[in-house]
Amino acid sequence: MRFGVIGTCRVHNPMRCMIEDERIRMIWRGYNAFTHNPMEAIQYLKFARGESRIPDTFAPFIFRTDQAPTVDDKLVAEMRQLDFLIVEISSFSRLSCGRYEFQQNYFSENFIRKGGVDYLSWWRDVSQGKPAEQSAEDLIQRLDGAVPVQSEEIIRTLAFSELSDQSFCDGIRRLSVIAGMPLVLVPHFSFDHEDNAISALRLRNRKLVEEMSKELNHDFFDASELLMRFGREAALKNGGRDLYHYSPEFDAHVGDAMLRSLDAADLAPQARVAAH
Repeated sequence: MRFGVIGTCRVHNPMRCMIEDERIRMIWRGYNAFTHNPMEAIQYLKFARGESRIPDTFAPFIFRTDQAPTVDDKLVAEMRQLDFLIVEISSFSRLSCGRYEFQQNYFSENFIRKGGVDYLSWWRDVSQGKPAEQSAEDLIQRLDGAVPVQSEEIIRTLAFSELSDQSFCDGIRRLSVIAGMPLVLVPHFSFDHEDNAISALRLRNRKLVEEMSKELNHDFFDASELLMRFGREAALKNGGRDLYHYSPEFDAHVGDAMLRSLDAADLAPQARVAAH
């Protein structure tokens, strides 16, 4: 059977380890970009199927490339043959410009940082809920109108929001309909024993992703228990201080656990990665 992977390094890297161990075989990988929320996942899926296009001007904020990747007939054909998708849904944050979804890390790297202090001030206003149009006027005045046309479109129309539970779940429901195939839904890992804002957000994420997997009859994979058994210091980079990235050793451990979970679900005996 064939499956694709959509999400962050927390699903891509474990599968890469399984490819390196020759447990699975990679069929296609013409490009790779990470996604976090349901809307980004939908955009990525539709693009890979050849159902939508991304302007080159927005490629750095969606794919981390100067130009949008080419979707060739091989990819479209492979996407049609997928049996299921592994999709990580790890964030409530949404960054959109018109009908396009931006990846927040890529946007920060390729737009805000390159724009310097003035752009950083504009971004701080937008991310805290100030209307983009008002923040754009402030920025344009500070720069004496010296804003490229393409950048001006972004600073005037960019929208940042935190998805409500309803919007988050509706996004997963829409993803399920558009995918039209079985999904393995993956939340962000979380720490049950920690009482802080990050843990609360991740526990909320895990709860909703699991609820959606049950409602929509999809499979669910959560690495949180694996991480605690493996040991936080060994499982996460920088001796456990990095709260976002797995260590190489834990990547391999997660990849093995995911394949075992897929086998148990009878989704992917002798599976092969189709789109990674």
